[in-house]
Amino acid sequence: MKNATVKIRITIVLVMAALLSCKDPVPSAQEKSESLLMAAAWNKAVVTVDGVDHSDLYANFTIRFNKGTYISFGGSPLWSSTGTWVFTDESAKFINLDGKMEIQINDLTESNLELAFQRTSTTFGSGRSKSISGRNVFRLKNK
Repeated sequence: MKNATVKIRITIVLVMAALLSCKDPVPSAQEKSESLLMAAAWNKAVVTVDGVDHSDLYANFTIRFNKGTYISFGGSPLWSSTGTWVFTDESAKFINLDGKMEIQINDLTESNLELAFQRTSTTFGSGRSKSISGRNVFRLKNK
């Protein structure tokens, strides 16, 4: 009887140890950021270029991130209507769009996304209504 009790206690301890060691893996920074990026369509853009408000140029801008791809509306010519994206660092603070534009993620939460990038060229349309060179910062919401 004493041996049976010892065996049961050892079995319980081993089962408990096994259960405690089976924790879910901690998601990486990229996995967390990817999940947040893909959770919603981002819109309601507040846009500045070198600190000057140009939100009116992107009043209808929306971007939706999917696994390795994105779809945008109202962001031409800065943003393609569709394209690809990938993180360029382990901390998930930088993404590359379409293999040609590096974008810094300044803020990413469930409801806020701030993207920044340097634009070196200008694409003036009629009445200067397209894009302006300088440090572009897009503050977006998902609601």
